[in-house]
Amino acid sequence: TTRVVKLDPTNPFDVCKAEVVARKQIHELITFLKENSGQVLCLIKPQFEAGKQALNKHGVVKDKKEHIKVLKDMVSFVEAQGYYVKHLQPSSIVGRDGNHEYVMHVVSQPCHNVFHYEKLVNEANSYVRR
Repeated sequence: TTRVVKLDPTNPFDVCKAEVVARKQIHELITFLKENSGQVLCLIKPQFEAGKQALNKHGVVKDKKEHIKVLKDMVSFVEAQGYYVKHLQPSSIVGRDGNHEYVMHVVSQPCHNVFHYEKLVNEANSYVRR
């Protein structure tokens, strides 16, 4: 299931936590976007998007090509819903098992950005678990 939680109801910029098991479950996030400020930050977790075949025995996606595919798929999916990705960057926080995740800023106002996926993934891989 998808769960979207608004973290700060007083902030005009909606920051929410979106737990998305598959991109097709992002509809609640899109509804949230429509009903609020028209922009939202979400966390992309490649370990949930890539599928079991892409995970190592610890549940971590190690293949950079899989990370790139997940990022491209998520951006394409958001755009297919009529929204735009304003920013996309790796999270500096590495998961407990070593998963690298990404922060995506989705907006309703048109913006056309070109993302350098390989550079983003290489940057994510430069972060180490603390």
